[in-house]
Amino acid sequence: MILWNWDRDGQYYHYLTKWMHALNNTSRVTGNIKYLNWALELAKTAHAHFTYIPEPDARRRIYWK
Repeated sequence: MILWNWDRDGQYYHYLTKWMHALNNTSRVTGNIKYLNWALELAKTAHAHFTYIPEPDARRRIYWK
């Protein structure tokens, strides 16, 4: 399941973490694991698209829009 269109402007990492947190809380309150799975999927996708390695052997960094 794709939750976000990464071509859209204005998708800030900070706001995505707010969604991750909300989905996690929803999963805890409802007992429905699908919300946790969505939060994990969003976290993995956001991390993959907002981070980069600037040069070999360097630490991973985050893009800021």
